[in-house]
Amino acid sequence: MAGHLATKAQQKELKTSFNQFDENGDGLIQKEEFLRAYRRLYPNQPLQEIDARAMEIFNNADVDGSGAIDFGEWCTATISQN
Repeated sequence: MAGHLATKAQQKELKTSFNQFDENGDGLIQKEEFLRAYRRLYPNQPLQEIDARAMEIFNNADVDGSGAIDFGEWCTATISQN
């Protein structure tokens, strides 16, 4: 998986950013957690635009369609964006 492609420093960064979105610490980022975190990143943007972009990103990252992003999906999405 993409996590294996990252250096240890990159893996640590990925885990830190993942944990900022995973509010309840269950190892998954649910849609609502993602939405709240994404809104915090862009507080001065129109809410409708932020929500639309957040859901687009979430749906692309949630590869298995489970309704949540696991760490592997997070790594894949984050690394492919960079």
